[in-house]
Amino acid sequence: MAAVRALLALGGTVAALGAVVLVWGVRQQVAWSDCQVRCLGHNPWPVTALGIALLVGGAFLAAWAAASGHADRVLQLEASEAGAGAHRREADAPERGANRPGRPE
Repeated sequence: MAAVRALLALGGTVAALGAVVLVWGVRQQVAWSDCQVRCLGHNPWPVTALGIALLVGGAFLAAWAAASGHADRVLQLEASEAGAGAHRREADAPERGANRPGRPE
């Protein structure tokens, strides 16, 4: 579970960084579009695209880690229930060759 928590933290951090870069890029884009003729600054589209990529990538990583952690817990629960069920069946089963119904002795 520690690995899943680390991936969730990483995904959240990357998504937060992406949101910050995206906001910064959009602000640059608005400022650049206001003074496009007289300003000699560069086009802020790469910064905005990087922000979008980081935001989407971080959100995907966090969602994937959460789904992976949930699937791990569910599969471990099913495996432990299946193992417990097999032990119960063995304990409740009559011994081989014992008095079974329908068999002549």
